[in-house]
Amino acid sequence: MVNDIKYHYALDEQGKTVCIDDVSDEDKSLHTYHCINCNATMIPRRGKIRDWHFAHKSGEEHCNSESYLHKLAKRLIKEKFDKSNTFEISYYQNSECCSLKRNCVFFKENECCKKTALQTYDLKKYYDTCAVEQYYGNFKPDILLTSQKEPTRTPLFIEILVTHKCEEEKKNSGLHIIEIQVQHENEIRKLSKKILTEKMNKERKCADNVFFAKFYGFRRNCIEESKPFEKKINRFFLNDNGMSYIEKMPCDFSSKKITEANTFEACIDAYEKNLIYYYGYLLAIQNGFVTGACCFCKYNKNDTVNSSFCYLYKKYGTPKNPVQTYAQQCKYYHEDKKRTDALKSKMPTYKIPKELL
Repeated sequence: MVNDIKYHYALDEQGKTVCIDDVSDEDKSLHTYHCINCNATMIPRRGKIRDWHFAHKSGEEHCNSESYLHKLAKRLIKEKFDKSNTFEISYYQNSECCSLKRNCVFFKENECCKKTALQTYDLKKYYDTCAVEQYYGNFKPDILLTSQKEPTRTPLFIEILVTHKCEEEKKNSGLHIIEIQVQHENEIRKLSKKILTEKMNKERKCADNVFFAKFYGFRRNCIEESKPFEKKINRFFLNDNGMSYIEKMPCDFSSKKITEANTFEACIDAYEKNLIYYYGYLLAIQNGFVTGACCFCKYNKNDTVNSSFCYLYKKYGTPKNPVQTYAQQCKYYHEDKKRTDALKSKMPTYKIPKELL
């Protein structure tokens, strides 16, 4: 809770922020310290039993701990911005597989070709000035980041939430706002070493290098050119000896021939294994690579592609478990048109490049 804090920070006689961990026995006699919030005298406590901390001088213990946390957070964030070479933030943006959109036959307006992911930015590349409680228009943010080099650039507000949330008027202003919630001094101590990161509802645990915050008014569509997504497409292979198999291939290989000339290839954007085989054989038939497949014969008893069972094998001596392309030479092959029509109605539309045929 806010009231259960120990004061690990104070100001020295020069107004510099000092952490109790950096105070030596010699410093205790050489320097004087006062409270960041109320300016009262602070005494360094460096005992062997209790945690090291600063304590208000006796008779001056009426400091508001909420105000202390608020002011401490603002100080440490400003010091981090002013002293560090980088000031990174991460928030969620939407991006799509831009480089493949024009020529990838498998591009879809769905989660496969679009994604929402954390994008990290260094604020020091966009802002060079950090001010505490400085007005911008009608608003007075806790911390205001602006750019002297690019004065027309939209500023960024950093708001510290101890007990009071950011006002709705600010959040709805369209300005870039990062709201940081702190309840313990220990959280503020960690803040300077972590990346301010937007938290999604599903994320419950905080990673070691991030400090979760809320982001308002930020652009949600990524404008930077994205790399090709690592979407995998099932590729169907059928050799002229009747053997077939499936491999997962990057979708940017969809128009490239992988095997020798006597193999039919087709990328199948489906996930159920049986369907991939069925669609593959249908495409092979439609493109003239084979004339039939046993899995489409009305005398095939099994429902799985890889275990065809011909129930004419006793009567006419056909193979009991034929390879699918045996249908090309079987005089008893009779297509189950009702079944193939049902499959064709569900099969995605494919554009097979000539080099794959």
